[in-house]
Amino acid sequence: MSNDNYKAIDEAIDALDGALGLSRRENTRLLVIISDGNFNAEPRRIAQQRLDRLRASGCAVLWLEPNTLYTEPLAGATVHTITDPATTARAATTAVRTA
Repeated sequence: MSNDNYKAIDEAIDALDGALGLSRRENTRLLVIISDGNFNAEPRRIAQQRLDRLRASGCAVLWLEPNTLYTEPLAGATVHTITDPATTARAATTAVRTA
């Protein structure tokens, strides 16, 4: 969570890919993002490119959005509104199956 209204989603995706090898095709991979999607324009543009690259490599992307009025997930992610743990687990399974 970011209290200063700056979220470095692009840097976070790069860090996770570097640490976990999300863009390598050897295994099933799942990137989970929990956010309202309220990003500044440039980090959002770069993050969308990173997400597109990961998806093209077969990495599933699950976007868990808070139960709020305004959310703006990145395009291409499997989006799930957080309501209860059971449905969230099913959303993760769906994201992996559709990758």
